[in-house]
Amino acid sequence: MKSLTISDSVTLTTLSNEEYHGCVCCIAPNGEFTVLKEDIRPGFSTFQMIRNDIIKKIAPCENSKVEPLKTELPSNYISIINDREEVAVNKIKSSLHCWGTNVTPMGQATFNFIHKTHPNCRWNGSNIEVMGITVAPPYLPENCIGTDQRALERIRRVIEKFQERIQKQKSC
Repeated sequence: MKSLTISDSVTLTTLSNEEYHGCVCCIAPNGEFTVLKEDIRPGFSTFQMIRNDIIKKIAPCENSKVEPLKTELPSNYISIINDREEVAVNKIKSSLHCWGTNVTPMGQATFNFIHKTHPNCRWNGSNIEVMGITVAPPYLPENCIGTDQRALERIRRVIEKFQERIQKQKSC
C-alpha cells in the first residue's frame, strides 16, 4: 500500500469498493486507521475514519476541494499549555488527601464511597476520619469510634450501604 502523509489529497477505495475523498489529517500511530477530512461547504467539514486493513487502493485526488489543514499554533500556545498544566496540577494537589498510603484496596474503596457524601473526610494514617468519627481497618461498621452518636450512626449506615453494594456486585 502506498504510504500516506498528512495533508495528502487522496481518494481511498475500500475492499467493498466504497470511495472516500479528502485530505489526510491523521494517521494512527499504530497504523490501524487513517482520518480523511472533506469540506462540504465553507467552514464545515466531515471526517471519515477508515481502517487501513480495508483500503484496497490509494489514488491522488486531482480535483480536491479541501482547504489545507491549518497547522499554525496560536501565538500564546505556551501560556495556554502552562495554564492547562497548572489547572491539572492543582486538581491533583487538591485531591491528595483522598489517597491513603499503605491501605488496602477495600480501605481505599470505603474511603471513596464515604467521600461521595462526606467530602470532609480525611486519612489519618490508616484510619478514616469524618465528622469526628474514626473508622479503623478493616473499615467495617463495628470499627467506627466516636462520641457523637448521630454522626456515628450516620457513618455506620454509609459503610453498611457500601458493604451491601460490594456483596451485590460479588453475587452478580
